[in-house]
Amino acid sequence: MSSRSSSSQLIDPSAVAGLSAGVVTTLIVHPLDLIKVRLQVLSQTAYPSYSVIYRTATKNGFFKGLYRGVGLNITGNALSWALYFSTYDRLKTISADRDPTGRYFLSSGLAGLLVSFITSPIWVLKTRVLATMPGATGYASIAQTAANLYNTEGITGFWRGYLTSIFGVAQAALQFTVYEHIRAYRTASKTDNLSTLDILTMSALAKIISSSIAYPYQVVRARVQYETSHPSSPQGRYARTISNVYRESGIRGFYRGIGPNILRVLPATCITFAVYENTISYLTT
Repeated sequence: MSSRSSSSQLIDPSAVAGLSAGVVTTLIVHPLDLIKVRLQVLSQTAYPSYSVIYRTATKNGFFKGLYRGVGLNITGNALSWALYFSTYDRLKTISADRDPTGRYFLSSGLAGLLVSFITSPIWVLKTRVLATMPGATGYASIAQTAANLYNTEGITGFWRGYLTSIFGVAQAALQFTVYEHIRAYRTASKTDNLSTLDILTMSALAKIISSSIAYPYQVVRARVQYETSHPSSPQGRYARTISNVYRESGIRGFYRGIGPNILRVLPATCITFAVYENTISYLTT
């Protein structure tokens, strides 16, 4: 047995591969993530799309402006993907006797619910930090943002938008189900290992299908996470947010930021799966 195989028994290859994928992906696509969040939460009338993009790229320096909050984003993505892939693989093993479609969807769905709950505080803070236009006050640092959130909304504020994350879990479950089926088909038709091009193509197809269905929930979730005022109940909060988005821009408002999102999610998904598949192959060979 090789030393690499021996060392892989001491660690969880899925967790290491997921963490690596999260770090690499975030470093590459963070600027698009930042622009997407700002387009989602800022009013079209107050900040036209071209103004948001221009100010993000030019205010406070090109690199500093586009990589605002990158440390928080890396932490969230690295932790999320490490936990997600590790939990997903374990659940797939436990449910090996199930129908493949149900097995993939259930395993990815349960893993997503767990990871979303654990990492929700990171994503709420990330949304508020990234959404702040350059030069604005109130979110000068992660610590200040967390303190403001706790002082105004208490501990439950860190789970703002969690209910809408369930839609994201469903999207991810659909994405992984499609990916696993394409992967199984491709693996059965090949005698050699999957190439990086195979992985990129499969992950892109799976992401396009799932993202086309579920994007509006991201706009609603980002608005809910960003707003500081809130009605008496979560149901009222979501209803008001949906009403505000529709009143401002109609149906088009629920797809605000989808351009940068498409530019972001396709490369991000392809990079994530390529890094994950190649890393886990290296660790387990």
